[in-house]
Amino acid sequence: MRRIQTKLLISILFITLLPVYPLYHLVKNFFVQSLEVGYNKNVERALENASKLSSEVFKNFRSETAALSREISSAPETFALVKNPKKISVNFEELDEKFGAFRVLFYGSDNTLLRHYVAGDHQTYPVFYDAESAKYIENSELSFIKLEEEPAFISIFSPVVKSGQRVGSLILSRPPPAKFLAQSSHIIEVNQMFKAIGILRNELESSFILAFFVIYLGITILAIGLGLYFSRRISQPLIALAEGTEKVAAGDLNYRMQVKSKDEVGKLMAAFNVMIEKVKTKQEQVVELEKKAAWREMARILAHEIKNPLTPMQLTIQQLRDQYKGDDPVFTEVLIECTEIIADEIAALQKLVRAFGEFARMPDMQLAPVNLNELIRDVRKLFYDADVHLDLAAEIPTLQLDDEQFRRILKNFFKNSLESIDEKGGGNISITTQIENNFVLVNFKDSGNGMNSDVLDRIFEPHNSTKKHGMGLGLAIVKRIVHEHGGTISVKSKPGEGTEFLLQLKI
Repeated sequence: MRRIQTKLLISILFITLLPVYPLYHLVKNFFVQSLEVGYNKNVERALENASKLSSEVFKNFRSETAALSREISSAPETFALVKNPKKISVNFEELDEKFGAFRVLFYGSDNTLLRHYVAGDHQTYPVFYDAESAKYIENSELSFIKLEEEPAFISIFSPVVKSGQRVGSLILSRPPPAKFLAQSSHIIEVNQMFKAIGILRNELESSFILAFFVIYLGITILAIGLGLYFSRRISQPLIALAEGTEKVAAGDLNYRMQVKSKDEVGKLMAAFNVMIEKVKTKQEQVVELEKKAAWREMARILAHEIKNPLTPMQLTIQQLRDQYKGDDPVFTEVLIECTEIIADEIAALQKLVRAFGEFARMPDMQLAPVNLNELIRDVRKLFYDADVHLDLAAEIPTLQLDDEQFRRILKNFFKNSLESIDEKGGGNISITTQIENNFVLVNFKDSGNGMNSDVLDRIFEPHNSTKKHGMGLGLAIVKRIVHEHGGTISVKSKPGEGTEFLLQLKI
């Protein structure tokens, strides 16, 4: 049976590993093709062109911002503001319409901030502190200021020069269009990622292969674990079933399997138990029938062999007494005494022959509708001086019984119980009837001496009796009558507490 478990495990492992090679090539090809679709020369050129275009647009924007800075630094309004910042205000509406949003910080010749001008939509422009501005406002040439905010803002320093002399300066900050910033950032990000894929392509393929086999190894280990679990679940009941079959074959009909599941294997084990129970029952029935047949055959032979010489013996003894004509009183007394002893023993043998003959050939049942409760009351009247308690259910229906044979059963119970009660020195009898699961139950219980387990195990066997003058056929005949009526009989007894018989009759 261990081979079944091994075969199941090998089968599961084979099924798990069989698709690994084609599945590996299929997934690998899909992975490579996916890379080829995304990573090719056309896409690379498109991304490079987009990146160059974005850089060119940004470069033009810087140049445009520088031109704006020059135009403002040379504007009359700027010269007037630098000369008299308290009285002059600046307005660059034309530039607003042309260049969009921007901010200008105006500084005097002494590098102090004079005024700021904001054009277009409100923006959060970069902050220039005095120490930071001082690095640029003393320059004499236009220069771009590098800030952390770039390219979110382009900032330019421009001196204000009149007649060859610097009279002030300005810092212009201008934000590129938001849409341009978003798109250019996305282009740069995708281009960088694309180049990274190109550089790491071999590493990606190696990592994919490693990941594939690591995952498949996990699947294989899981499959082996599940295979072990299910192979044991399947093979262990079969192993137990084989062991049980061997035990039953060796004659152990008391062996039963433990059913732990409700699947097909569990049903098979339950069916095995039912089968063994039926085999045991049939075997017990066969043994019982064989024993009964053997006892009946033996009883028939004994009755025949003993009965034949009894009548001549009885006639001879009687004739012996009648033919003696002597007058010896002593001999006459001895003769009479001896012939009486022999006659008594012959009568006992004749009684034994009748009992054996009755056991050997039970009369055919004469079934008829019988009121079981009334039958019990009638038999109870025969034992009027006994202490008997009746508890008979009124709903007991009429049963098809052999009236005479059932009277014989009850008389046997009464006789045995009363003898047991007399031996104990007192007691009572109780008889109850009831209906349970389409059966009529008759309970006959006494509080006599009871029986030990050795006697109880053989109580229904012929020629098994605890009485000095009993022949041990009464309860054997009782059991036979009950079985011929399609019923069952069982008995319980404890020494010193009494005996209880239970009859079960189908309605």
